[in-house]
Amino acid sequence: MRYKELPKKWKVITSVLIVLNALLIILIILFTLFLSSYREQCAQLRAPLKKDDSLLIGERMKIERRGKESVAVNLYMPKNIGDDKLPVVMVKSDDKLIGEHLYIERDNADDIDVNLYRFESENPVPLVVNLHGGAFVAGDADTLDTQSERISKSWECTVVTVNYKLMNDGITKQYAVDEVKDTVKFMMAHADEYGIDSDNIYILGYSAGGYHAMAAALQLHKEGVTVRGQILCYPFISDILEQYNELIDVQKKIIPPALFILAGDEPIGKGSPEYKTALDGNGVPTELITYDGAMHGFIEENNPEYEKLHFHDSKSPEQEKMARQAEIKIGNWLQNTLNENKK
Repeated sequence: MRYKELPKKWKVITSVLIVLNALLIILIILFTLFLSSYREQCAQLRAPLKKDDSLLIGERMKIERRGKESVAVNLYMPKNIGDDKLPVVMVKSDDKLIGEHLYIERDNADDIDVNLYRFESENPVPLVVNLHGGAFVAGDADTLDTQSERISKSWECTVVTVNYKLMNDGITKQYAVDEVKDTVKFMMAHADEYGIDSDNIYILGYSAGGYHAMAAALQLHKEGVTVRGQILCYPFISDILEQYNELIDVQKKIIPPALFILAGDEPIGKGSPEYKTALDGNGVPTELITYDGAMHGFIEENNPEYEKLHFHDSKSPEQEKMARQAEIKIGNWLQNTLNENKK
């Protein structure tokens, strides 16, 4: 039935509905314009309040979320960690340290504080550079003491832990990355002295240490120094993808293989799949393993050095079991890459 054929009553009803519908569309358009203008005004009001990164006391972070926009946060950690609420992470005296405490001298820079765990062998062995976490402002290489001795024996490699400087008193993330890079270069230059195979050096890092591992691997590669692999445990991605995209196409295709170990659904390592996808797209060998139910820090924290940190949910018999499984997996991956290198 056409509009002209409708009874007068229905014509009136139809006309009213059309007018109401038109008004609703107009209201939606006006509200959208208002909302857009409001957001722009809010952005203008917020702009003067936002500090430049160089002036910010805290550390900017982005927490990735599946299917949602990332959340921008600022992280603040105490410089002096030592009250009853936050006990000091274990730092050992040299006589109680399992590893060998050394300092790597550098020109025009502070010496690098490292611990060395030698694997005795007649032939050169791989080297694993083991980097602790701690949100860039906490942690110590000594917390990896027991673990480093254990993985040195089980993986049949020499291990060096780097007590990189923390982001206190003006120290930047890049300063710590440079310490890791210089440690790698030093061990390469002194491979015969320490019985290591300079062609098979791996960088292993947890959380913030994972960031240092990725950044050091990328920057070393850019400088013509290539490590054999990078083992990234729930790493804080930060600007790593941007650093990777700055490489020329040829460099992007031949950076070291990467193993990602993630802990359940925790937020810090959420940027790993995106970085893995970028590496996969350029033919870089990668593998990603997620331990469902594992907590952030579960691998390194289930060791005696963390006994005093009772508030950490990542330390428990269940978490320790997964931690040892992860160490076995990492050891197998390391061995597989070594075998690939021999072909």
